[in-house]
Amino acid sequence: MTTIHPATPKITNREIAGNNITLRKVSARGSRILIMKSAGKIPLPNSRVAPANTCHRTVANSPSITSPRAHHSSSDAENYIIDFKCKHDIAVIMEGSIDWAGQKFSQVVQLPEKYGVLDLTGGVIPESDYEFSIGRYDEDRRGLYNTDIFEGKRFIHMGIDIGGPIGTVCHAFSDCEISHFGYNPEAGDYGNVVITKQVIDGANVWALFGHLSSNSLEGKSIGQKLSAGEVLGWFGEYSENGGWEPHLHFQLSLVEPTTHDLPGVVSPAEREQGLRDFPDPRLVLGALY
Repeated sequence: MTTIHPATPKITNREIAGNNITLRKVSARGSRILIMKSAGKIPLPNSRVAPANTCHRTVANSPSITSPRAHHSSSDAENYIIDFKCKHDIAVIMEGSIDWAGQKFSQVVQLPEKYGVLDLTGGVIPESDYEFSIGRYDEDRRGLYNTDIFEGKRFIHMGIDIGGPIGTVCHAFSDCEISHFGYNPEAGDYGNVVITKQVIDGANVWALFGHLSSNSLEGKSIGQKLSAGEVLGWFGEYSENGGWEPHLHFQLSLVEPTTHDLPGVVSPAEREQGLRDFPDPRLVLGALY
């Protein structure tokens, strides 16, 4: 685990001030995941920021840094996300208190060394030369979801899809218990789904495994304990997984589900809340892309 202090990397206030930096309020619930982010690069979930002097002050309602000397109080830092859009890697502050980087997780799906990363922003599923593929988190998939359950307005993806052969094994990534399971029969829905509850760094986190085979539900019971690495289910076929090519939809949630369901895609108006409630699955799956 790496601690990123305010002076790291070595970027002057003058350099920062010339870039587009926005400040947005977040809820107290969630994870103080401190990640690195830069243009053209993925967020890296294995970095943290020292709790003191975490960020430079920005003027209210202004997207740029104007006061390089002052700093937010620690309480302010816990309630805001700062988005940096510049060529440098800069620590981004996110909410809560879960130390994701300090955890060791088992692989959910055993992936080969080479796999495809799909671009679904065009609203169609492209052909892939690889046996396994990845569908991205927080992706605008306008035009892809055309069945009634999506109401014509939900198309921003809140999980990560792992495509592969029918029967591919899915594993529990941590010691957990089954909180919900069942069959969602609507066209385009999850089909067979299992939701697990994990305690990570003292906080409850739920994980949804969607588009499973029907035999994935056999022998399951609410409260059933699973160990990290234990088989949880298998990729389902078209007739049992909601009508999709075989894949796993894997989604994290900081909000307790009420049934065997979570919104796997949200509308643009719901996106900001969705990103807070449903953290990036790469915190568990690793840097898949």
